[in-house]
Amino acid sequence: MKTLTKIFAITAAMALMTGCATQKSALEHLRSEVHELDAKISMASDTANKALSEATAAHEHAAEAEALAKECKQICAAHGAHMEKMFQKSMMK
Repeated sequence: MKTLTKIFAITAAMALMTGCATQKSALEHLRSEVHELDAKISMASDTANKALSEATAAHEHAAEAEALAKECKQICAAHGAHMEKMFQKSMMK
């Protein structure tokens, strides 16, 4: 009976150690996945920040282009009025 008890105790101890090793391996795997996800999140954040920066620059260029287009429209309107005035003068002669 003592031998059977010793064998059972040794078997139980081995089973517990195997279980602990398995849990440790699973824990290490989870930690590895968490580190990978952190790296991916960091990369995604960097990409988003770059995209935002480029979008802001594009918006600024678009605003400059719009202002230039408005200025050109005003100049064209002024030239048109000037040409109309000159045409009217030439018709009166």
